[in-house]
Amino acid sequence: MQWRPRVGGVALAVIGVGLVTACDVGGGSTVNQPSTPEASTSASPAAAVAHVGATLTLNGTSAGEKVQVALVKMVDPAQSGNQFLIPAAGMREVAVELRYKNVGSITYSQSVLGDVTVMDQASHAYSSDFENTSTGTFPGLPGFPLGLVNIAPGESADGFVTFQIPQGTPVTQVKLTVDLFGSAIGADTGEWLVP
Repeated sequence: MQWRPRVGGVALAVIGVGLVTACDVGGGSTVNQPSTPEASTSASPAAAVAHVGATLTLNGTSAGEKVQVALVKMVDPAQSGNQFLIPAAGMREVAVELRYKNVGSITYSQSVLGDVTVMDQASHAYSSDFENTSTGTFPGLPGFPLGLVNIAPGESADGFVTFQIPQGTPVTQVKLTVDLFGSAIGADTGEWLVP
């Protein structure tokens, strides 16, 4: 059974904006080869799998949309600094730190709320915890304001995305698609194995 947090009106508005901005149609690819400065980033699914600490270069659906994304670290469990934003009974909070760098020619503006998921060993997917990701309530673990990454070419952004995972269930993989629902319309997907 898959647990998904309740999503508020702000998240639905972000989803709507993401759908409006996705305009090019093409075949998306899964990128699981760590990037190098000279390397092309459209790796085949048979390429080596990335791990925590690796940087992947991912293309979006729009011409000129390209970002380098590093899965810097994972904090498990993560302790919220807000007494009102605690995990549900039987759940724990897990945080992954992502560092984005815009290496494309246009502004990259996307939601991390729908773009990032974590998987357990049984291939169950867990979506982000909207409240904690967007407010950054974990001491020393800044979130992404309103769950958004908005960076001009050459700029970077760093923050944590949080998830509620059942106690005793290890996270084995982190997946990121460059655009909300973009894998169906041409955006790359990056995958990192944990640890």
